[in-house]
Amino acid sequence: MDRTTDAALSCEVLVVGAGLAGLAAAIGFAHTGFDVILCGAPEGAGGGRTVALFDSSIRLLERLGVWAGVATQAAPLRGLRIVDDTGALWSPPPIEFRAGEIGLEEFGWNMENVGLVGILAVAARALRDCA
Repeated sequence: MDRTTDAALSCEVLVVGAGLAGLAAAIGFAHTGFDVILCGAPEGAGGGRTVALFDSSIRLLERLGVWAGVATQAAPLRGLRIVDDTGALWSPPPIEFRAGEIGLEEFGWNMENVGLVGILAVAARALRDCA
């Protein structure tokens, strides 16, 4: 927003915060036809954090029109390991599950947060530029 003007802004939906949830919400509302203002700067630092994307998240990203870009950067989750890290004297051994055991190629996809934020931010900017 340009602070040099006193012009008032109005919208149907104000999304405050431009992290993963805020960007996805703003794009989703805009796709549904709402007049949206997204307030905030996309998160720049990810610190190496990742997000696991499973079926419902992938369907959401498809509906938002960004899954094709995400899929090129995401890594398939073909195995899941559960480890007891409680520090207990007698811990159970790790358990590992493979997607192939239940007929899947992968359980889902894993991606760095910063990359997903970047893709969503580009999609949000594209919607703004079309308005």
